[in-house]
Amino acid sequence: MPQVFSDNPRRRDFDLTDPELARLCADAAARFSELPLHHRGESAELRSTAAPGILVQRLIPSLNSISRNRKGSIEGTDRLRLDISRVFWAALHRRQLATCHLAWHEDHLLVTEERIPPIEVIVKAALIGTPTRIYHGLLQRTDRHGRDFELNERHEPYVRFDYRNPLRSATGEGLRDECMPLALADRLIDTQQAARSALGVFEVVHSMLARLQLDVWDACFLFDETGRTLSYELSPDNMRIKLNGWTEGNEPRQEFDKDLWRNSANAALLREQWAALRERLERSLA
Repeated sequence: MPQVFSDNPRRRDFDLTDPELARLCADAAARFSELPLHHRGESAELRSTAAPGILVQRLIPSLNSISRNRKGSIEGTDRLRLDISRVFWAALHRRQLATCHLAWHEDHLLVTEERIPPIEVIVKAALIGTPTRIYHGLLQRTDRHGRDFELNERHEPYVRFDYRNPLRSATGEGLRDECMPLALADRLIDTQQAARSALGVFEVVHSMLARLQLDVWDACFLFDETGRTLSYELSPDNMRIKLNGWTEGNEPRQEFDKDLWRNSANAALLREQWAALRERLERSLA
């Protein structure tokens, strides 16, 4: 039975009733492959529905790591990403934070059609990931207050804007996303609003995970160009989620994110850990 995200502020922009949205979702899911293709990316496929401004989406079980030059597919991760994201989206809606998600039915989602710029809004709450790789020598320095830069040290969340490059250049060279100066990024997205929205989303996720003895270290978000509507999943594919007390080199079963993939974990372990995260979240709602 299709479920409607009735609390989503973005849902108010459409005149359809909840039963009408549910019927649209069920019909679009049943006829997905027949509907006109809107966009097919690395992680999701979107098709047009009969309702203007509303698309139907199906996630793709792909995994990709530019930093480790690893790309592949693990069956079942698409549904795990969807199930985990649904819990977080519903929590955002209760806090009156808008997302593009209107309804879901099994493996399909109804989503609003948004103008999404090629900008990733990154929230970092620890010295982990990209900054430790691209700022050579940083971890051997002290800051202007005399403190050492330490791998994985926690800090107050900050926002960074990255330009989304294609995965490959015209010559086949692998490309990574690049940090974009605020003045240039602001031509593509309202950076002030996007920063507020991203920190608000991050805080909701952090609070939910803290109750489960888990912590979120960083996250990657996509918003519409106004910076108000989250237009992306909230799953282990775009967040680092660790057990409280985790440190580098700990048992992989203390990790619930794509670092497992980056560090060459097998498919069974990755599915097991992501399923364990889903179970913890769903149990917290019972």
